Amino acid sequence: MKTLGLLSLCLFCGLTCLALGEFGEFQAARQSHPEFFRPGVVEDARLGDEPWYVYCGEAEKCFNEEQDSELYEEAEVQAKQNFYSYFQKKENNPAVKVGVATARKLYQFTEGKMYYVILGVPKSGVSVSVPVAKPVSPVTVLNKPTPPPAPPFYPVAAPPAKETIKPQNPHSTIHAVASQPTVTPVSQPVTSSGVLAGIVPAAGQPAVEAPADRKQPDETSDAEKLKILRARLVKNPGDFHTRIRMAKIFDSQGNKRRALRNYSDAARLLVQAKDVAVGEKVDVLSEIASYEENHGAGALALKHYRALQRMGGKGAAIATGRISRLLLRFK
Repeated sequence: MKTLGLLSLCLFCGLTCLALGEFGEFQAARQSHPEFFRPGVVEDARLGDEPWYVYCGEAEKCFNEEQDSELYEEAEVQAKQNFYSYFQKKENNPAVKVGVATARKLYQFTEGKMYYVILGVPKSGVSVSVPVAKPVSPVTVLNKPTPPPAPPFYPVAAPPAKETIKPQNPHSTIHAVASQPTVTPVSQPVTSSGVLAGIVPAAGQPAVEAPADRKQPDETSDAEKLKILRARLVKNPGDFHTRIRMAKIFDSQGNKRRALRNYSDAARLLVQAKDVAVGEKVDVLSEIASYEENHGAGALALKHYRALQRMGGKGAAIATGRISRLLLRFK
């Protein structure tokens, strides 16, 4: 009975294990350092006289086939990606390279469907290199050949038309310049259909169209598109195509966070869809996972590559190499 009670307490708390006890037992550390357990943050900490970085990652169980070990691995990948992103934002340079030695897994635990991993590393074990752009050599600039000046442009007027006037003397010919009528341009309004107002075409002749650049484009704003797409989701919550369209709109606006959220929802709907061909699932899920990998969502990318791998065939062939590459990148 005592063993059963202890097991129930561990399951209730969601504590899986404490890898190393630098900052104390799990519950004590969570009370004294609650900032360590917030996903996405990188915290400064001190262990004795030594400064440390502590950082947390999370992963969500979305599919029944996922194993606990896989979910903890996803959370660890996300923690490391959060750590690298911290220095990229700090230096305002996405090309910053971060080297980490002696990083340790401090805690890992689960709450409901969420899995968490907290990592720590002494600051002495972190190296940050910021690439510096090479200056342009002044010699190169001076030696650059100067293009010859463009020849002057003189507009040449077309010669006036001539007409022959028959003189009284039949033995001579006189050429006179014909008078040119003065044409005053008149601005014509354009109707809503793009036809110049006030110009009535002759019978059997096509209407005179306004220039293309004067037509009013019929464009729908992003806000209007999103409103329409959200209305579609209300009617059909399982439509992953609509989620993907919303993700692309948010991506075009630079809102990567909302784009990732919609791509993740689309992937979940896609994997669970029973009326979608496997080939389409493979193509769409591969595109989603690649986007996640390239936009700071390593845990989601790993999750969806594994879902792709479980499909077998072409999906497994695509996913296996990408999973290895992703794990090696965050080793």
